[in-house]
Parts: sequence; C-alpha cells; structure tokens
Amino acid sequence: MGELIALDEKRRRLRARRAFHLWERRFGRIFDENTSVHDLPDEVLAVLIQPGDVCSRLVQSLVVKVMTGEDAPDLEGLTPPQKIRAIDLTLLIVDQIRFECMRRLGWVEPDPRAECPIVDLLVRSLEGDTPLGPPQTPAILPSHPLYAEYEKTFGGDQAAFVRKLIPRAIEEFMNRRKP
Repeated sequence: MGELIALDEKRRRLRARRAFHLWERRFGRIFDENTSVHDLPDEVLAVLIQPGDVCSRLVQSLVVKVMTGEDAPDLEGLTPPQKIRAIDLTLLIVDQIRFECMRRLGWVEPDPRAECPIVDLLVRSLEGDTPLGPPQTPAILPSHPLYAEYEKTFGGDQAAFVRKLIPRAIEEFMNRRKP
C-alpha cells in the first residue's frame, strides 16, 4: 500500500514539474505540487492578474499540461470538448488569482480554494470532484469603502458587483508595489 502512495506522489510531483515549467522559466522561481494561489509571491501575482495574452498563455499552459500530462501540449491539439474544459479551467485559475489579489488588498473574504495546491485543484476539477463546492465569488469585507453599496445589492448580483472591482483591484495592487 505504501508503494502505491509513493507512486501517486511521484506522479503528482512529475505532473506539477511539467505544468509549472513555463512559470519557472518566466519567473525564475520554483513551483511544486504543493504550490497554491495563496503561496504565489506578489511579483508573480502582478503578472498573472493582468488582462491579456501573457497571463492567459501562462495559465492556459499550466492547465493544458495538467490535463494532458505532456511537456509541450498545444490547445489546438485538443478535441473541442477538451478545449472548452481547458478554457473553463483557465478562467477558474485566473479568477482564483485575481480574488487572491483582492484578498491581499483587504477587499474580500479569503477563498478556501486559494489554499488548495493549484495542480490538485485542477486535477480534482477534471475528475469532477469539487470538495470545496462550486466556484464562488468571495464576499466584500465590511472594511471595504463600497461595502454598504454591496450589501444593498440584490444577492444574485453581488458576484457581478465584486467582479466589476477587478480592474480597480489590479490597478491598486500594481500601485501598491511601486517604490
């Protein structure tokens, strides 16, 4: 039984090494099978929260490598259902990264997914196992200046309210990092 567990751990470690290869080259840091969104340093978050191709390529590469287990997979090589799944999972991870940015600014409640290793979160999602429940948009903290307005917002619209703050959060996060 111990050999089976050791083999699963080796697979997990290898999957993470392959998945994070591009990130390690880009950021000059080591990421492993235990790396969670919460563990990402501010310098990494500052790149990954940005809208555009750089963020999308970095996250999508990670997702597709976890999905396929290959060193150099290509989104175009996936079947249409796999492509849709890869895009959905990319959006999930981008959301988690941006919500973590907002958490570090003191704007939103912590999300338990941010503590889960990224590779495990992806694997579980691929297997249909969502132990933390469906993805949720975190609530704004009472200390946020727009909390009163958020509280008055219809419950079904509160997620959209938080998401509308993402561009402002990115700007604030980037300004906070400037010397």
